[in-house]
Amino acid sequence: MPKKKENPERFDLERFEQLYPTEEACVKALERHLWNGIPRSPVDGNTNVIRIKGRPGYYRDLDNRRMFTIKQGTVFEGSKIKLKVWFRAIYEFCVSANGISSYELARCCGVTQKTAWFMKQRMALNVKQCREMLMDGEVEADECYVGGTDYYRKDNAKWHSTQGNRDDKATVFGLLCRDGLLYAEVVKDSRTDTLFNIIKDRIAEGCRFYTDEAPQYDLISDNFVHETVNHSGKVWKSGAACTNGIENFWKHLQSTIQGTYMSVSYFHLQKYVDEKAWRFNTRKMGGFSRFGFFLSLLASGRTATYAETIRPDRERYVSGKWEGGRMRGRMKDLLYA
Repeated sequence: MPKKKENPERFDLERFEQLYPTEEACVKALERHLWNGIPRSPVDGNTNVIRIKGRPGYYRDLDNRRMFTIKQGTVFEGSKIKLKVWFRAIYEFCVSANGISSYELARCCGVTQKTAWFMKQRMALNVKQCREMLMDGEVEADECYVGGTDYYRKDNAKWHSTQGNRDDKATVFGLLCRDGLLYAEVVKDSRTDTLFNIIKDRIAEGCRFYTDEAPQYDLISDNFVHETVNHSGKVWKSGAACTNGIENFWKHLQSTIQGTYMSVSYFHLQKYVDEKAWRFNTRKMGGFSRFGFFLSLLASGRTATYAETIRPDRERYVSGKWEGGRMRGRMKDLLYA
């Protein structure tokens, strides 16, 4: 009986441990993705660089007479965590279909929840959406509302109104190019002026533009072939016009927020949208290819400090007292939101 051919995209934990068993193996893998195997100086890009013996990931720039690490210019910059722990966190980040919470990441990597939260924030920064994409062909557009529900509220606290008129929900606008990429952005409202500023920079003129019957799309469709579907009339597809593709993404986004993260703050919502959009755009990749793609994005030089990832006006519990006015919520929301 012939031996069954192994799937090259199989990337379970056993294969991960075989590929990256030590710190040196992680450093060599990162060298291949960042510098194509040849170390380069972060100052001017010269290759007159030597490796420091006995210290994996440390280098000496002979031209500029300075020492640097392989973490410099990446999301790992300034971190004292070993690359092997970072690689395990990236593995969990890439193979999880609906994201991974900071508590689960802390258990997998053997770090504290606060450290895992900060690591996850940096990894989300690495998959931030490109703001300069231009879509052509057939494009679907729709908006989604993320926030509280009236189901658990008392009658005097319910809104009894449509989603677009409610102040307790955040608005997320999305564009999906069929057989292409998706772009989603948190916006202040769903008015025509707000959506037009996004559409004019993301969609090429003359493309086919599919939306529902919402009136805000009528005034921005002069430069496109605009077709609509009447959702209020129980019509989900009319010829080629439908928004089922972008609605599919909204379903996955809401399932991730409700099932994995339970609740998110408005300050961090765009990061969760970026993370889910990256998973959606790489859905046809296997686990191994997605992991390699994530490492290739490290060359973009994105990094952030802890102060930049937290909400500046958050309430904190310090030395037995609350800083500022006390705020209702869970301890996780107060410290790390």
